[in-house]
Amino acid sequence: MFALQYLDIFLAGVLVLVVLSLWRRSGSLARALLYAAVAVVGFSAAAVLAVSFYTGDVTLPALVFEEGQAAEDERIAVHGPATDDPYLAQLRVRHNLDTLVEGSATDLERILAVSTWVNSLWRHDGDNQPSSSDPLTIIAEAEQGSRFRCVEYAIVLEGALNALGIPARRVGLKTADVETRPSGAGHVVVEAYARDLQKWLLVDPQFNLIPVADGVPLHALELQQALASGKTIAYKSVSGRRPVAHWLLTRVIYPSFIGQYLYYFDFPLDQSSQDSSQHLMLVPAGAAHPQVFQGRFPLDYMVYTHNKDLFYAPPQIQ
Repeated sequence: MFALQYLDIFLAGVLVLVVLSLWRRSGSLARALLYAAVAVVGFSAAAVLAVSFYTGDVTLPALVFEEGQAAEDERIAVHGPATDDPYLAQLRVRHNLDTLVEGSATDLERILAVSTWVNSLWRHDGDNQPSSSDPLTIIAEAEQGSRFRCVEYAIVLEGALNALGIPARRVGLKTADVETRPSGAGHVVVEAYARDLQKWLLVDPQFNLIPVADGVPLHALELQQALASGKTIAYKSVSGRRPVAHWLLTRVIYPSFIGQYLYYFDFPLDQSSQDSSQHLMLVPAGAAHPQVFQGRFPLDYMVYTHNKDLFYAPPQIQ
């Protein structure tokens, strides 16, 4: 992603070299600029056309889930974060989280502002892990130069949002072949509850993106359904990416990346604990209940449901 960010500068450099070469060959700067302009227009049109027809790995199956009152409602208890949690209060004060959301008029703006801050704390490293999986430790080690995985981005964002009173949960996204794929079978994001919209929405702090369709922010399952139906998706972000980088990331790279993980969904049942013992997993109708992750990590802490309304019920705040 670092190289992608500077792709536009590279292309500008190439264009300058092309102009200089054409000027030297033709002996006319005006003619060289004209030829270069025609080349840029043609290349841009070809790129836009190619991306418009590009599907890559974005073609997803239409998943089916149960709806309405779930038979397992009575035995599945979801515990939201405690509003008076001293750890969250410490996180809020130590890192001046209130300043991040000053001037934000909506929950969406607040969530995106906090995600932008979390995204800026370190550059992604898919192999490194912190000494302890809690926000304060992760931030402290990032300040010393450590870099972490998608998991740590999600842990810090979840904690920061909950510290500000915005209900948030870590959501594990898993591939259809989660049991047999040897690596890369999962990705971790955050779903935050926007009270003014009365809905959950997906935030991917590793990329600092929030998917939107028809002007409405999407949660993870809605993103899957939108991609499966071919709906146009925009992505909100304030990461300061240059236009070429943002265009390629949101039109080509990210949809292909995230699409593969939108099959199984799970979150911790007890968000008042740093280490919840059970997760609720949303499973498509007719699909198997995964028992192992990547062939070697047991998923014996999962509680399974096919009911999307149970999975996306409004949060409970303690």
